Amino acid sequence: MSRTLADAADWWPEDREHRARLLKRLAERGAEAQRAEDVARREAWGATVDRLAWAAGLDAYPVGYLDELRRDWPG
Repeated sequence: MSRTLADAADWWPEDREHRARLLKRLAERGAEAQRAEDVARREAWGATVDRLAWAAGLDAYPVGYLDELRRDWPG
């Protein structure tokens, strides 16, 4: 942690003597990075789902396939 605070003091020299401010800045940056990572992960997952949703192609199942399948379902 001391190394991290020393780095933070280099990044924000105006707060070099204020450890609480440095910690606050580090926490804010960490939260921003985590939010960005979450967005990127959701976008990547969405792209994967979109890509796989069409992997079989439009003609993978014949017309009426679901209706035929559902006829076997209990009532």
